[in-house]
Amino acid sequence: QVRSDLSRIYVLGYFLDVTARRDAVPGGYKLVVIVKENPRLTAINIVNDELEAFSKSEIQALFEDQVGQTANFNDIREIEQNILEMYRKKGYVLATVKFLRTRVQDIDGLISMNGVLELQINEGLIEAVQVAGNKETKDHVILREITIKPGEIFNSEKFTNDLRRLYNTNFFESVNFVPKPGEKDPSHYIIVVEVKEKSTGQVNLGAGFNNRDGLVGTFKILKDNLMGDGRRLGVDLQLGVDVFGIFSGNSTFTQAQRTLLGRIDFYDPWMFEGRTSFGASVFSERIPLFFGSGSGVQEIFNLPTGSGILQSRVGTSLSIGKPLFGDLTSPWRGSLSFRAEQVGVSDLQRNPLVDLSVSKRFAATDIFFSVGGSLSYDTRDIIIDPKSGWYGLMAVEPVWGDSAYLKMSGNLSTYFGLTDWLTLAVGVRGGTFLGNNPAYELFYSNGFNVIRGYPENGFLFGKTFGIASAELRFPIYNPVSGVVFTDIGEFLPISDDRQDLNQGLPFKYGVGLGIRLNTPMGPLRLDYGIRDFSRLNFDSLFDAGQLHFSIGQKF
Repeated sequence: QVRSDLSRIYVLGYFLDVTARRDAVPGGYKLVVIVKENPRLTAINIVNDELEAFSKSEIQALFEDQVGQTANFNDIREIEQNILEMYRKKGYVLATVKFLRTRVQDIDGLISMNGVLELQINEGLIEAVQVAGNKETKDHVILREITIKPGEIFNSEKFTNDLRRLYNTNFFESVNFVPKPGEKDPSHYIIVVEVKEKSTGQVNLGAGFNNRDGLVGTFKILKDNLMGDGRRLGVDLQLGVDVFGIFSGNSTFTQAQRTLLGRIDFYDPWMFEGRTSFGASVFSERIPLFFGSGSGVQEIFNLPTGSGILQSRVGTSLSIGKPLFGDLTSPWRGSLSFRAEQVGVSDLQRNPLVDLSVSKRFAATDIFFSVGGSLSYDTRDIIIDPKSGWYGLMAVEPVWGDSAYLKMSGNLSTYFGLTDWLTLAVGVRGGTFLGNNPAYELFYSNGFNVIRGYPENGFLFGKTFGIASAELRFPIYNPVSGVVFTDIGEFLPISDDRQDLNQGLPFKYGVGLGIRLNTPMGPLRLDYGIRDFSRLNFDSLFDAGQLHFSIGQKF
């Protein structure tokens, strides 16, 4: 009990030492408690040569109420926590405070005989940054994403952004870090960036299905981290196959309507100093702009009923981009691109549509050159499947050659993590043509520009378009997730010949459900959108809406 009492006295914080003795008195003993009081606190001495995060006077100001008073260890420890909290609020989470021991009356204490409290603040200085776990990726590819450098104070917020940027290269399954004591000075830190690499090379021979081409055969070679230098090289071949036409004996005509695509792409995100990227592409493709009947495009372009337009493009493009405003990690990025291509148009029987071409050449081919500029803003946390942040892109592309016109387009999206498992994504996109653009060069409702619920065969198209979308995204069972979505938009001008739905509304809308299969390439997307609830029943799902297949989130 006495020991417990002495302990309670000691933890009051005012005493260097607390002991007791018993003195004999008539009839028993007298308990005598002996205390050695702390010296009066006279000064605070920070032994660091200098501090970077705060000045010495800012730290010493925390002790103002203690100076001149009998030192209290409890109050000093509380001030120690306040110092650490000051550092944590600035992101300096590796900072520590060390009180230098001294001897007072032959007892170890924190305060000298003359009342001076000496302390040393280790702010979390970085001695070195190292990488571990990488077998293919070269060290410099990892280290160039890390902005904290030796000689700086470790900042958790800055380093978290570094790790997120490293993860978004899509070369790694996971990225982490481990701080360990410095080799030259144990009070400093060596930051070890640990990565677990994923497979970045793919050779795919497969098949898929989409609304426009039916069965699509693909051969793709993709290397995302070429020779460990972070470069990307892709070879892509696609061929749409009309399976039903083959079995019906009508494959010659219908096969000519399908997509035939070949392209080679190269991209280096850091070809030149200052995170300056370079990309180059060579492509040859044949794409049906629209086909079938009921969309109104036959009348607009003076085509026979049931016909459509095939567009062929052969050309090359170059691009260069870099961060803006002098910050290599700036969310703002600008880019310039150059494109040269020959565009041909024909009907589904492969007959040249001379009247639709600008040049009126016999082969119905036009030649164009363009130099485009774009400005983007990106604060998304995870690019493949964001839970927070913003992404915006604005592009302007003047085109000249057989015709002169200006193409402008843009999109903006934001993401809100409503709960740990539920994300709200909201996005808008649009574009317009100014000048004498060819009749075949319009915006069509397909790909990322689709209003889900409508056919992707040219039902919606125009010289100007705008679409707003909202999605609630949620996991189902890894790697499958789901979405509830709505799209609202319009393609202008609206042709009088186009069969219309959503009668009387100033816009088109689609509402529906979708599932996502998460893969290393990004989510595989399957959506069913409803455009006409009055026709919705089990026997007429495709009269009321439309299925959509694609890769990647819509926005």
